[in-house]
Amino acid sequence: MCSGGLGVTDQGDTFAIGGLAHEFFLRNARVYNSSAQDPLYKLEPHVAEQLFLQMLDEANVTRVPVGAISHVEFSGQRIVSLGFEDGSSFAVPEVIIDASYEAQVVVGASRALPDQPPFMTFGREAASTYKESWGGRREPFGYPFDSRAISPLADDGSLLPLMTTRLSAPVGSGDAHVQGYNFRLCAVRKGENKNWVPMPDPTPGSYNASDWELLRRFAALPGITNVSQFVGCGQIPLGKLDCNNGCLVSTDVTGLSWSFPNANASVRAAITAAHKAYTIAFFYTLRTDPAIPATVRASAQDLGLCGDEFESNGNFPEQLYVREAARLVGDRVLVQSDLWPATDFGEASIGMGSYAADGHYSTRGPCVLQPAGAVHHCLMVTSEAELQAALANGTLGTGGEGYVGDVNTFALYQIPAWVLFPKRSGATNLLSPTAPSASHVTFASLRVEPQFMIMGHAAGDIAAMAAGAGGAVQDVPLPELHERLAAEGAVLCHDTFPHC
Repeated sequence: MCSGGLGVTDQGDTFAIGGLAHEFFLRNARVYNSSAQDPLYKLEPHVAEQLFLQMLDEANVTRVPVGAISHVEFSGQRIVSLGFEDGSSFAVPEVIIDASYEAQVVVGASRALPDQPPFMTFGREAASTYKESWGGRREPFGYPFDSRAISPLADDGSLLPLMTTRLSAPVGSGDAHVQGYNFRLCAVRKGENKNWVPMPDPTPGSYNASDWELLRRFAALPGITNVSQFVGCGQIPLGKLDCNNGCLVSTDVTGLSWSFPNANASVRAAITAAHKAYTIAFFYTLRTDPAIPATVRASAQDLGLCGDEFESNGNFPEQLYVREAARLVGDRVLVQSDLWPATDFGEASIGMGSYAADGHYSTRGPCVLQPAGAVHHCLMVTSEAELQAALANGTLGTGGEGYVGDVNTFALYQIPAWVLFPKRSGATNLLSPTAPSASHVTFASLRVEPQFMIMGHAAGDIAAMAAGAGGAVQDVPLPELHERLAAEGAVLCHDTFPHC
């Protein structure tokens, strides 16, 4: 995603960013200042791509383009080949690391072993599963103007388009829902960058203005004057912007991601295309719909794509931001009590993390507005009687739920090696830094790019050590791994942990 539009790096305490991750961000700084000594965490997508390819070339890595995986073949507990939907195959001689956002190998490997306990999951575990107070269905958290009496109902009482549920499940209950995905646009404002190009229009015949009634209702609120109140656009180098979700109805396509983790390639392609169509229609509505305030329309018209990014794709990002898909289920799963408060994992530590448990909306539905000062500004509606009562007394609102943590904490914590492993009974030569053995709650913090890089660095070392020894990834000696990572500049501990 760093080369796919996510230019404002999700970072907590940068103390944690060492090893290859530190090297990447330092190289980025030196693109703009050759003598820079400090990393730069703001990225132009094409520069990030050049740096990744440069680092691969320097390491003599051979890149082989492949398509979507159709099946995974095992010999005993070892993956021996991958089959692709175009009929080709790839032999796995030693160890394979699944570093895809889609977790293609993890999903395929789990499907290939129907008689084994599943070592893949997706969605939200119930709070009771791992005794996590942040687990399962949550109450809404609020962007600045989400706590208004905006009804999610049409005149006939039916739900408006863009709503995902009429009645919510009890708080803490589990489900198969994953947080919303979006495209991170690399944008510029007219006059601020010579590479400004206009946002694309919807495909002729595909746009339906009635789909956007909820957006119009939010735009009609007092004080709504600018597109920046709907889209969060952060500054990156050379006057460019990384535009991300910014409110309840924004660039996230809430609900459309639910089937993605377990889908085949054609369904995933359709979901990706639907996200792109949504994004184009969203911005088209903001800049053209006469019901949108004139100042909002004008500011939306001023926002364009960046003409020197994603040039082969009409300046639109190629990569859908898959915030959360499948995850490993290893012999141990990282859970809330491992990170908050932080556990000392000693020589099992492969790096450190520092980010809030950040889950974007999983669902969008009716909620009941709460008095000012309440812990939650709105509570999701769980019965039809509750919905009708709120409608009658003017407290019916529209809520998005899915946020994980109760506090936006960036406290440092250690990441243990075993998050990279599937169950030993499943696969002994598979690692995944992007689909770790973590609960939905802890993955909401692990999922940011520096921590993926940190876990990826460790996965590379574990793979090399396991291949050299001819054994299982689960048997790599952790003291040796710890020492190796430390020599490579990884940040493994903090002075709060005694073994440092």
